[in-house]
Amino acid sequence: MTSKQAIDIFKEKYPHIKRIYVRAEFPYISEKYKTYLLNFYDETYCPEKVIGAGKAVYVKRNYEMIDNSRFCIVYYNYENSPISRKSGTKIALDYAMKRNKKIIRIS
Repeated sequence: MTSKQAIDIFKEKYPHIKRIYVRAEFPYISEKYKTYLLNFYDETYCPEKVIGAGKAVYVKRNYEMIDNSRFCIVYYNYENSPISRKSGTKIALDYAMKRNKKIIRIS
């Protein structure tokens, strides 16, 4: 099961859940691109704190999503994770755990 499939299932049971595309790039987008994104998502935005973040842009974007959510649905498999370094998903998962978020792990 993918995270998209899991969210679709949750949205059936909890229709108030929103699928929000938090952009790590492109702080300013055209109306045409925004309309395209809103075919798949309920909202989209680019947080101020990711602008100019360089290599840390995706980590900061993930922190933004975690900080503004009660639940985190994470697609992560400990057995298949890189041993030599932390993946972006692992960094986000550790951050969500430190923030005491309710985590739903899909592997």
